[in-house]
Amino acid sequence: MRNLILLAAALMMAHITTAQWSVGPKVEYSVTNVTVDGVADLAPDPEFMNNYSLGVYANYDFGQGFSIQPELLFKQKGFVIREDFPVDIFEFEIPVGVEARTRIKYLELPVMARYSFGEKIKGYIEGGPALGYAVDADIKERAHLLVDINIGEQDIDLQNDLYNRWEASGIVGAGMSIPAGQVTFDLGVRYQHSITDLLDDPIIDIRLRNYGVSFGAGVKYKF
Repeated sequence: MRNLILLAAALMMAHITTAQWSVGPKVEYSVTNVTVDGVADLAPDPEFMNNYSLGVYANYDFGQGFSIQPELLFKQKGFVIREDFPVDIFEFEIPVGVEARTRIKYLELPVMARYSFGEKIKGYIEGGPALGYAVDADIKERAHLLVDINIGEQDIDLQNDLYNRWEASGIVGAGMSIPAGQVTFDLGVRYQHSITDLLDDPIIDIRLRNYGVSFGAGVKYKF
């Protein structure tokens, strides 16, 4: 029994000494939208919006392909509401429309569990939760009449009780890691979906939740 305990302790110490930290910056390009529940289903369907994220990430390698990856990101999410209608002028049909672009900026902390496989260039799959806090939000209105015309911009009052500044979401993803000495380049794609409402208006029955797909690139240095 004593020998088994010593062997287990030795294996644990060997595992700890082989675990390694890698840290570096990352950037993401994303297309985001919202799900809409309630009477707002009667409104024009929200469309996808292009956004970006910037931040840092760290990866702790447990060995055998398993690692955990916490991240800290400045992340944009949002959606577009568009209404188009043609207007006949001198028997010519002129496209006219208006759109409202809602963008919310988050500080977000994902914690991803990752499994890597392969030899030199490794593939990986990952999944985990993320917790975000909305720091700012605005709506920009534009009109389309042959050319785009900016109508205005207004801030969203996130202090209003209708908005939930905290967001919990789930993430799944896949990608590949390319090692180059002490440096590793990561390329990946992720799908993220909120499990909490961004907006919950019980009076007119509107509930919004963020979701989207992101394409990320990062470079991390191994200690």
